[in-house]
Amino acid sequence: MRIAISPILWPAEVSLADIAEIAADLGYAGLEGARDYLGEVQKLRGLLAEHGLALAAGYFAANWFDADFRQPEFTSLRRSAEFYAAAGAENIVLASSGSPRRLATAGFFPNGRHDGLTDYQWGYFCESLNLAADICRDEFDLPVAFKQHAGSYVETAEEVERMMADTNPETIRLAADSGHLFYAGIDPTEFFERNIDRIGYVHFRDVEVDVFDQTMAAEAEFREFVEAEGFSEIGSGGIDFDALVEALQSGDYEGWVTLTQDYSSRDAAVAAGNSLGYATSALGD
Repeated sequence: MRIAISPILWPAEVSLADIAEIAADLGYAGLEGARDYLGEVQKLRGLLAEHGLALAAGYFAANWFDADFRQPEFTSLRRSAEFYAAAGAENIVLASSGSPRRLATAGFFPNGRHDGLTDYQWGYFCESLNLAADICRDEFDLPVAFKQHAGSYVETAEEVERMMADTNPETIRLAADSGHLFYAGIDPTEFFERNIDRIGYVHFRDVEVDVFDQTMAAEAEFREFVEAEGFSEIGSGGIDFDALVEALQSGDYEGWVTLTQDYSSRDAAVAAGNSLGYATSALGD
């Protein structure tokens, strides 16, 4: 398994060029996404080559369930997939959009989610995902992994199971994110173990359980959880990464593990270094 870093840890004003230099110096093998290099194929390829980094994945989120959006979303998907393929990306991670209400109440649904997609929308959603995966594979030779995400229309265990049941497992793998699974009330270890044969990409994301509990008790928004550093350095929170690594190794997973922290009040390079040190030890590298 190779370890990449998500640039989301750094403030928006920090360029990918600076992040790539830091990541390479720390010992990361790759980056996720293109940041301010989006659309600049040769510049991005040159940057990665300069620092000996791979492009672990690109990322694309869309409204997959609304017929009015299919054509423009697929046009955008082709443009993104073409760029990432040309830049040398090894995967593309797809995700669903959500709604302001779902994002505001992400994780907090003691009586279940009742603001999800209709049966008709689910059918269209899964059909669109299958078509999107075919486009990425057949036109651009990009493997697809779909990401469950807090506040999106694929958040809860029931929503993830429905997406999995109604999409092609040969073309749509899972981008399993420990932090977003936890936030939605899904046990990450159990999820990794049960779905290891379908996992094609991994995000390691840690959770400060005290911050999570306070967020749920206050019925605060997901944004407030993130700003309170609810997603923390890898190894500093409540996720059992040893169990996740065991599940991955037992299932012969050989793909990317991308370390992700949405915000840190300390220097991002220090946080990235701490996370890499812990993950490297956990993976036995």
